[in-house]
Amino acid sequence: MIDLLSITIEINHKPFGSIREKKAEDGEVKIKQFTKTLYINEVPLLVTSLNDGTRINIRCSPLKVLQGHNVFGTNNIKILWHRLISEVLDGLDIKPTAMQLNNWTKGKFDIDEIHITHRFTVKKYQMVRKLISHIRRYTSEALAPSPLTKGIGVKLRAPHGKAQWIFYDKHQEFGDKRTKERKYLYAVVGKAAATAERRLSQLASKSVRAELKLSKRYLRAQGLNRGSAWTTSKAVEVFTQELGLLPLGKIPALPEMDELYAEIADPKLRTIVILWANGEDIADHYAPSTTRKYRKAVMDQLGIDILKDQPVLESASINLSDIFDPSNMLAGFPKWARKYPELALR
Repeated sequence: MIDLLSITIEINHKPFGSIREKKAEDGEVKIKQFTKTLYINEVPLLVTSLNDGTRINIRCSPLKVLQGHNVFGTNNIKILWHRLISEVLDGLDIKPTAMQLNNWTKGKFDIDEIHITHRFTVKKYQMVRKLISHIRRYTSEALAPSPLTKGIGVKLRAPHGKAQWIFYDKHQEFGDKRTKERKYLYAVVGKAAATAERRLSQLASKSVRAELKLSKRYLRAQGLNRGSAWTTSKAVEVFTQELGLLPLGKIPALPEMDELYAEIADPKLRTIVILWANGEDIADHYAPSTTRKYRKAVMDQLGIDILKDQPVLESASINLSDIFDPSNMLAGFPKWARKYPELALR
């Protein structure tokens, strides 16, 4: 599902938001328009007036705005952006032309950032925290694993450096009163919010979340920085493709080293890995250029950074490839959502 969108549309309007003036040494005065917070269904959206009132950037979680939560949702970006743009412009009291609406429906606008999130089934809720701990412990330092500042989860950098991953406990986040989830639900479903909250909380406890954050640099490089480039299938394709590139849990344990050595055909590369497994500093044995060469070779083949990683003592009890397999990925809406159509933007 599409968990966050930052899009920029072209439309003439009266600039809005706070203004800051900056006077240069040559006397030139530059004016910058600040972002304004707009509330739709109690959900805050960040909107920015750009280029002297000719463009508007919209940044938010579209599912929270349109269905009151993001426990589950759609990958159909066309539905999201059509509704989102209309709601925002209405909130700003800006009237678009029929041609502009038609162009946006065709995806004629910029996408500056997009987050794609999917749920992966777990047998028990207690498994979620074990998975997150496991990812931190058995993932290479090359991916910069680090805990979330809020909530229970771990951040990873994509191998190519143009995207970021977050694996986290949505059940815990949804129940955190600071996230104001119930406030959003009441704005969308009214008196049914308490029941909806209970059902959504139960649903969130049955999976672990994986969120892919795609930066502007990534989108430009892949030709995905225009709305017209995205379809429902493209969102799933990009998510599963990037997940396949992520070397999750690849740091081997000492009892597994003999098996690892046997998989390395290049004898020189095998020697490097043996030195690494025995705690040797590779830089003490090879020239800097050779160290860089073999560091890259080991990273490409095994997903291990021989300068930063260390083998763990015990073998892992969890196989991450089983959990984060596309066949274990949840999609669509739960059957009970039919009773609450406001909760499932279709």
